[in-house]
Amino acid sequence: MTRPKVITEDGEDVDKLALVQNEALEDVDGIRVIELAPGASVRVLPPRMWRVSALKAMRSADFDEWAKKCLGSTEDYEVFCDVDPTLEQVEQFMKRLNEESGEGNSTTSSTLSRRSKSTRKK
Repeated sequence: MTRPKVITEDGEDVDKLALVQNEALEDVDGIRVIELAPGASVRVLPPRMWRVSALKAMRSADFDEWAKKCLGSTEDYEVFCDVDPTLEQVEQFMKRLNEESGEGNSTTSSTLSRRSKSTRKK
């Protein structure tokens, strides 16, 4: 299924959903710009606005899916993909988000910590 496109004043073909999301993003209270890696920051929705599906993705360590749903725009998602963060960078990112937003998800850091440990059966 193709997504609807709009033509901007510049004649550029733009994804309509991305355009609407970016416009709506300006009105979001609590959106944060958080450093993902040195020199690379992304806008992220406040945790209270994360969808349940995004939390499920986070808990199953599907960070790409989480990023698609919780980062501010497709540009932020592209930065996330370009950085290709390590687990340590994701943990630090979440820690900064929790500190700055004051509404962090307490399960996020514990979920990441569990994922970083060996799951080999004894």
